[in-house]
Order: sequence, then C-alpha cells, then structure tokens
Amino acid sequence: MRWTTILLTGLLVAGCTGTDKDDDEGPTREAPLEDLELPWTLTDCQAVVVLFDVPAEAVRPHLPPGFEPVSVLAGLTGNDDPASDGSFGLEMFTCASGSGLNGTVEPIAYGSQFAFVDPPENVTVAADYQFYKWEVLVPDADRREALAARGAPAMDGSADFALFMMQEGAGTFDGTLVLGNGTYAFEGRTLVPNPDPITFTEYMAVPGGIATWHTSVAVDAAGIGTGTVDVPEGTLAAEVLGPGAHDGSALVGRWSFTDGRVHVPA
Repeated sequence: MRWTTILLTGLLVAGCTGTDKDDDEGPTREAPLEDLELPWTLTDCQAVVVLFDVPAEAVRPHLPPGFEPVSVLAGLTGNDDPASDGSFGLEMFTCASGSGLNGTVEPIAYGSQFAFVDPPENVTVAADYQFYKWEVLVPDADRREALAARGAPAMDGSADFALFMMQEGAGTFDGTLVLGNGTYAFEGRTLVPNPDPITFTEYMAVPGGIATWHTSVAVDAAGIGTGTVDVPEGTLAAEVLGPGAHDGSALVGRWSFTDGRVHVPA
C-alpha cells in the first residue's frame, strides 16, 4: 500500500508541474513591420517657410553619414554662397485637407525642421530641391503612430495663423507652430512674387535606413520676403540657431502638395 501511495503521489505531482504544449512554444511573436508606403498630399494650404543661413558645422552633427550641408543660396540656385555654407529651416502650414493613413484628413496642419543638403547618390530621389528633415508635425494619430513605429520622428502638435494675407506676392503673416515639445512664433511679410511650381525630396534617417518624402508643389500665389521665428529652448532649432528670435528669408504662399509619396523602410 505504501508504494502504491507513493506512485500515485508522484503521478499527481508530475501532472501538476508538467508543461503544456502551448507553453513549450513560447510567447506569441508579433509579425515584423513592413516598409511603409503612403501618399503625401496637402490641399489649399496657407504656408510659411523661413530659411536661415548657418555654419555647416552647426548642422553637420545632426546629419547622417553621407549628407552634406548646403547654404540657402546654393540650395535654391545651385550657386555657392561665399558668406555661408549651411542652412536651417522652419515651416508651418494650415491646409484644407491632406493624406492620412487610410484616407483624407480635413483640415490638417503640417510643419517641420529641415535643411538644404547634398544627399548621397545611392539614396537620391531626383527633384528641384533636396532637404534633410528632422522632426515633422503629424497631427493625425494613426499615421503618426505608423511612422513612429518605424522610428520616424513624427510629432504631435498644431499650426495656427492669427494673420495670413497673400495677394500677388505681397503678404503678411503671424502664426504659431507647436512641434513636439517646442512652440515657435512666426511673423513677417513678403513683397516679391514667386509663382513657380517646384518638386522636392526630403530625407529622414530611421532604423531601417533612409526614409524619403517626395512631392510636387502647385502654387496658387506666393511671395519672397523676410520672416522672424522665436525659437524655444530645449529644441533642435535652439541647438543650431540658439534660443530666441531669429530673422531669415521667408517663402510664403497658398500651395498644394500633389502626387506626393512617403517611403519609410522598416
């Protein structure tokens, strides 16, 4: 009887401590992320872009290997600028609509921190202008999360103009951009018409490689002038420009982005 009791006890203990087949297989693994391909359109925008000349060495530490800083003049015209060899830009848009993750977002805001660059040949997407982009405003949560999941610095925030007037190149603006942890105050005016449509490509380093944002710009009205941006402390712009108010060249207009595409490698 004693051995029978011991045998039964052993069988019961074995049954309690045994491992189920499901346990042997380990935790369920999430499917690997795929490359993200999205349309990139913005329609009927009030847009302000302010460009600053800076030393190349202020920008170069923030660029991935192979990307070279370019001055505002060189970026716009291809001509070297003896007074500057680097650039930095801040932009804010308010638009009637734009591309979301699964359809159209109405209305939508856009903004970013960027610089003219000469990109490596193996990643270049041909366009009139070439930029490197750091933080980008993506106010719609599902698209922002899809970008952030692949390491893109997509930020929540907003853009709002207290004043925006544009007629035949002459205009004035006063607006606020909230981008991530920074709030930027924009103001300025334009005098010279600049109606030409353009194409551009922006590059962004992510863990999977180099993301590209490429689009065409259709211009309803635009002008060139001067702009001032008040840069908050604790931001990339403050590292490059310094905190406080900075004067730059302003490109302002009513624009739309058409036929644009975003590619983010996983």
